[in-house]
This record gives sequence, C-alpha cells and structure tokens, in this order.
Amino acid sequence: MNEIYESFSGYLTEDSKKFLVAFSGGLDSTVLLYALKQVLIKENLNKDILAIHVDHKQNKNSKNWIEHCKKFCEAIEVSFACSKIKSNKKALSENNLRNLRYEIFSEYVDKDSTIFLAHHLDDQIETFFFRIFRGTGMDGIVGIPEERALNEGRIVRPFLSLSKELLLSYAKKHELDFISDPSNKDTSFDRNYIRKNIIPRIKNRWPNYEKKVQSFIDIQKEYLGLAETSHDFSEAELSKNTLNLRKLIDEKDSQKKIILRKWIKLNGLNSPNQKVLDNLISIFIKSSKNNSYFRWGTKKKKGSVSIKKTKECLVVSEFN
Repeated sequence: MNEIYESFSGYLTEDSKKFLVAFSGGLDSTVLLYALKQVLIKENLNKDILAIHVDHKQNKNSKNWIEHCKKFCEAIEVSFACSKIKSNKKALSENNLRNLRYEIFSEYVDKDSTIFLAHHLDDQIETFFFRIFRGTGMDGIVGIPEERALNEGRIVRPFLSLSKELLLSYAKKHELDFISDPSNKDTSFDRNYIRKNIIPRIKNRWPNYEKKVQSFIDIQKEYLGLAETSHDFSEAELSKNTLNLRKLIDEKDSQKKIILRKWIKLNGLNSPNQKVLDNLISIFIKSSKNNSYFRWGTKKKKGSVSIKKTKECLVVSEFN
C-alpha cells in the first residue's frame, strides 16, 4: 500500500494552506480522503482538509449519500461541505454534470488551496477510448492531466497511475465504508458502456493492455510537448485573445493545428477534436467572410469556443 502514500509525494507543498477533496463518497474519493488524512498525520503536516460533496440531484438516495459523507468526515476529523447542482433539469448528460461540478469546485478554490480529485488509471484508460471514439485531437489523446490550474489554485490527481483494484484492496484493508452508485452500471452512459462492455474484452485478449495504453499516452505527451516547444509561436503573433490571421495562413496546415491548439489552450477553453480543427482550417479560415464566426460546444457551457474572423486576425472568446 506504499504506492498510495507515495502518490501524494510532491503535492504536499507549503504553497497551499488548505487541501480540498472532491468527495462523492464512492470508493475512489473515500480512499483519497482517508489516505490524504493519514499521510498528513504521518508526515506531521498541519494542513486543513475540506471535503466537498456535490449533490447532483439525480438519485433518490442523494440525501442519504450526503449524510453518509458527513458522518465519514466527522469520523476522520475533516471538515465537510455540500453544494447542490444548480440545474432544474431532471436528467443531465455526463458532460453537463462534469461541467456543473467544476463550477462548484471553482467556488471553493483560491490561491491558497489545492483540490484533490480521485481519478485513477482505470479512469485514464476509459477516457482514452472515450475520446478516440468521439474523435479527438492530440490534446485529447494524452488523457486526463495530473495537474492543472483552477482559478488561482490548482487541481491535482495523485492516483492517475494507480489501478482501481489497488484502491479497493486499500479500502478493504482499512475497512472503509463507501457508496456504490447504481448509475455506474447504466450502460446508456458512454463511459459505463466502455467500462462494462469494451474494456473487459480487451483485457481478456491483451492482459497487459493498461501498461501499453499508458505507455502510448506518455509518448504522445512527449510528442505534444516537442511540437509546442519546437515551434516559434512569436512568428504567429499569438496573444491571449487574438491570432494574426495573415501569418497563420502562411503556415502549413500541420503547423496551423499546433498553433490553434496552443492558442485555445492559452485561453483555457475546450480543445477542438480533429474534425472541428479540420473544418476550422479548411472551411472557416480559408473561405469564410470577414466578421463571421466559428463555434464549438454549447452556448453558455463552460469552455465552449467562439472565434470571430476579421480582416487582420482571429479573436477568441467563450461562447456565451
């Protein structure tokens, strides 16, 4: 079980005065919260922990789950907060729920805090296949990031290299009580379908598939980093919201893609998949009229993109 404790190495810095944990009450976040508390005790580190539970209002047992999480936090002596999803819709998509959760997390995160999420290796593998089937670009294929900014703080995922099987063993060893969400069995959700129907067949045929996929992801991260560092973005006059159109047009299409992905990332917006990126270059940039718009995502959905084409430049903003 040393792997679990060692996974926190590098995240227990003095920069953050407060640790936040996204706490659903399920296996993964229960192990994360409990193990984080134990490692702080072991290392004699004086850090406040706040467990944040999000009530999705999608299950009749949600009130019981809130009470379970509250009691668990009391038992291990960490602070607890609960926020409800701000939506009146009875049924929300996976992506909508995710975006609404992150909106809640952002309300708690400031420059003095780090928020821990319990994504693990199995989640990374599922995300890899999910994005391939959806049609992703280079940014998408490198999977879930171990760390990224959120407001003035940061999100970290210490368990990304650990299997769900290891987390389950840890939970059994320490007799941790956790919630089993029945929606995780609903294969109408894409990720559940991948988890229940696709991955078991892959594992049966190729038992070491996890290591192979993880190795592929790591290689793509290196290529992505190399592509970004090898390109002189100053030539493209890339800035926070604008991109010099005339200089972009002079680039090869392969270089256009690198520049555009970098530009979108710089603005903290959702990366385009390969089809969107191809249309952006071949249709919008090359043939559309000035003062026209190219968009992807859903209006008012966090991270959705709106690009305006003028005579001199492209201007990006969130699609509101």
